[in-house]
Amino acid sequence: MIEKQSRLKKTMVILLIGLFLTAGIIPSMNSNNIKAFSTDDSFITVDIAATVALSKIGELGKTNFYITDSLSIHNGQDLLCYIFNLRPMGYIVVTGSYNLPPVIAYSFTNTYEEDVEGNPLYDLLFTDLKLRLQTITLTPESIIEERHKQWDSYQSGITITNGRFEQWPPEGSTPTGGWLLENWHQSPPYNNYCPLDIAHGGSRSVAGCPAVAMAQILNYHNTTMNVSFDDSDDYYHAYLGNNYWIDNNYIQFGFPSFPQLNIYLTTLQSHYEDHIPPTNDDKAALTFACGVAATQVYAASGSGTFGVDQAYDAYQRFNCTSIELLDENDPDLYERLSNNMKDALPAHLAVVNEGWTVGHNVVVDGYNTDEYYHINFGWGGPYNGWYLIPDELPYDLTVIEGLIVDILKNTAIPDLTCDGALEWTNVTPNETVTGSFTVSNIGEAGSNLDWEITGWPTWGEWTFTPLDGNNLKPEDGPTAVTAQVVVPNVENHLFTGQITITNKEDPSDDATVPVSLQTGLKTHEKLFCNGSLTWVDVKPFSTITGSFTVENIGAAYTNLSWGITSWPDWGTWTFTPSSGTDLTPEHGPVTINVSIRAPLKRGTQFSGDVILTNSDNSSDYDTVPVSLATPYHYSVTLLDILQAVIARFPHAFPLLRLLLA
Repeated sequence: MIEKQSRLKKTMVILLIGLFLTAGIIPSMNSNNIKAFSTDDSFITVDIAATVALSKIGELGKTNFYITDSLSIHNGQDLLCYIFNLRPMGYIVVTGSYNLPPVIAYSFTNTYEEDVEGNPLYDLLFTDLKLRLQTITLTPESIIEERHKQWDSYQSGITITNGRFEQWPPEGSTPTGGWLLENWHQSPPYNNYCPLDIAHGGSRSVAGCPAVAMAQILNYHNTTMNVSFDDSDDYYHAYLGNNYWIDNNYIQFGFPSFPQLNIYLTTLQSHYEDHIPPTNDDKAALTFACGVAATQVYAASGSGTFGVDQAYDAYQRFNCTSIELLDENDPDLYERLSNNMKDALPAHLAVVNEGWTVGHNVVVDGYNTDEYYHINFGWGGPYNGWYLIPDELPYDLTVIEGLIVDILKNTAIPDLTCDGALEWTNVTPNETVTGSFTVSNIGEAGSNLDWEITGWPTWGEWTFTPLDGNNLKPEDGPTAVTAQVVVPNVENHLFTGQITITNKEDPSDDATVPVSLQTGLKTHEKLFCNGSLTWVDVKPFSTITGSFTVENIGAAYTNLSWGITSWPDWGTWTFTPSSGTDLTPEHGPVTINVSIRAPLKRGTQFSGDVILTNSDNSSDYDTVPVSLATPYHYSVTLLDILQAVIARFPHAFPLLRLLLA
């Protein structure tokens, strides 16, 4: 293990109420509006780091978690990071440089235990952060600028949103937070069959991190791959004064002979096949078998290998033929790793110190779209959590020694098929309709299908639940997909198309779902009137004029036929026009001119409404308010009297009518 070059400095954090940031009060913000902080790392105090930690906690929606105390890790006088312990459970690690990501690791399910000999998370943080700072000039400037914005954002209590957050496995779906269902470690019962360390008092050797990592992965898959050992697997052990043959010296050093180990492994395999939980003997046998396959060296102070290639050989010995060891020549290392996590395939990661003299093997068993990976350190749970693996640096300048991927990857070939169609008729424009179809894997038994929806019609606004899926087996049956679409705002039109579903790992394996949508007439919110008719101090029996407008506010290119269907029963009314057809929204408003001969009654306030109605839908109408007032006193001239007489007797006095005209 890595020798600690600095000691943990524990500082109690004084928490102010204002620091309790929650997801509910942290708004999102466009990153273009954020000003970058100074890169002077001396400004990162424990209070600043605590603010950043609480912002991240709020961003992740953990509103019931709070900080209890803090630790700091230094390289000499240089601050590397702060570690904040959380309640009810967990930790969060904030880096000590504005040029590094603000938060490098966190967990809400496991603890950080300080002053533990060989603390794997301490070793990883110390080496990783030291290397990142030493090679900071190799990091692209765009990444540094983005980190400054993140620091500014978290310190201000504002998070930068990066689209939809996804995590594999989904939070809360497993007891450990990662794909592994158990947390194994290097002590009893897992090391019960490991050799005794006779050179140092006879204590039993610890299991060794390569063996524990490998055993956890095999146990996750519920298989020993029917492995058995014979004399060809013998190897000479020479480490820390313990020199012997495995398995020849099994009696002296207290470990099982290969024949006995094979019996244990056969029993374990039967337990897996019968769905019986492994016993302590089963776990000890599998752990020792993995160590033997990796030709581990053993001691009570520490057991392990001298390179990740030994772990690779061990998987091969266990008949894991699909595996691949990735190194500095593999530019797709992180893509391969994230794909394994999406496929529920834990990977075996080897990390080393700066001088590549001491290392540790861990299981990577989770991934989220913030680029954090879930790491199981093989220490029984403590330290396990989400870690930001440094993918921005050249591979040989990081703590990563090697990565074994595709462990027990299913090579059976899936076959994607879909069932169903989406058909809607007489749909009202601009409304939302829902339908469903299914996705199935009809491929080889045991095959895994990763699928996604890759195409849909360009008309309408579509949403799918779910949009994709992973690890769909034939025995799982069909997966239902719900489709919702906001119907285009077009009446009486037939829309067609198809939805395309594709196998993520084989784009040539796809299927389509036909789509058909027929809109009807939009029978509401079509007719609209604007204006009112108001007249005051109107002489009785005089003629006055006014106007208002009518328009079609319905779907684009729809036609409105309208008519004036009601008006007040006082006065004599004339409307020009009084009706219309084929009025579209694109025509805009139509002006209706109104002429009315006022009632003869004086000193009266008249009111009412003019009603316009959609000729095709009587429930679609609008009103124009009307108000007219005649004065109580007014002057009557001879001309007024003559005009009233002529109006009263339209066929009398033709000569007088001609003169007045």
